[in-house]
Amino acid sequence: MTDSMMFLCRAASAVLFLGALSAQAWAEAPPGTYRYKIERGGSEIGRQTVVVGKDGDRTTVSDESVVKVKIAFITAYTFDHSRRETWQDGKLTALETRIDDNGTKSTLTAKADGDQLVIKSPAGDSTQPLGIMPTGYWNAATVKQTKLFHNETGKILNVTGAGGEAQTLDLGGGRKVEAKRWKLSGDDNIELWYDSRDV
Repeated sequence: MTDSMMFLCRAASAVLFLGALSAQAWAEAPPGTYRYKIERGGSEIGRQTVVVGKDGDRTTVSDESVVKVKIAFITAYTFDHSRRETWQDGKLTALETRIDDNGTKSTLTAKADGDQLVIKSPAGDSTQPLGIMPTGYWNAATVKQTKLFHNETGKILNVTGAGGEAQTLDLGGGRKVEAKRWKLSGDDNIELWYDSRDV
């Protein structure tokens, strides 16, 4: 994971649960549009929009993130991320990611083929068991996985999830929320927070 994307994931996951309205028991976010600020050092540097759609056993997810870091009114860094996911019966069946990391562009695709997922990515092509999850983090079941694939590079990550303890977070402005704190370690090191409904 690049330093830039690691930062974006941390920033996004830190606020991921704030816009949640409800959740299904099996940890998949409910249909809706979720908009978030991405902050660094208390200053807004970007926005993320996640749209979840549901049609029977089929779930679609789109994720658009834009980051601009300015130093002395000069744009020093930009990051544009666009991802589309399709899930069937709780398993990822298709994914397309497009990245513009400060001018360096890349793409990743994944598509189900029988009981396998064929991934074509900057890290090379690979075939994984159907059911492996990407590093989108919107699905709380991510913390129960021992293997993920990076949704930009395609790299396979061995991970261990720990935590789940509930804490009360003060969001400011009199807003407080009960959230569960999880930590993934191994090839992916990230702290994730989900509300009491696993969103």
